Amino acid sequence: MFHHLLYPSTLKGKILHSSLILYLCTSLIGCATPQQPTVKPPTAVARAMETRSFSKDMKTVLKASINALQDMDYTIDVLNSDIGLITASRTTEKGQAPLSADNSANNNQLSG
Repeated sequence: MFHHLLYPSTLKGKILHSSLILYLCTSLIGCATPQQPTVKPPTAVARAMETRSFSKDMKTVLKASINALQDMDYTIDVLNSDIGLITASRTTEKGQAPLSADNSANNNQLSG
């Protein structure tokens, strides 16, 4: 009985058999378990990976770092030159767009 299902003899049966095998294979692939999300490292480990050492004097490195951050539109929030700590933040482009539109409207009102 199963012999005719596993080994069809007609062309129509072979096409149907191949289609069924292909369908079952793609269904099984779709049921694969998703990858587990990556685990974030602890804060101390993350900070250690983000820490850099430079061979130049502290003043030169701080000045270059501040200039680079400001060039990338960061705002310097905290600067502790004694220990070489810079804390900076930046708003997203989405947050800046309405402010730009408001500023241009205000500039037109002031000049006109």
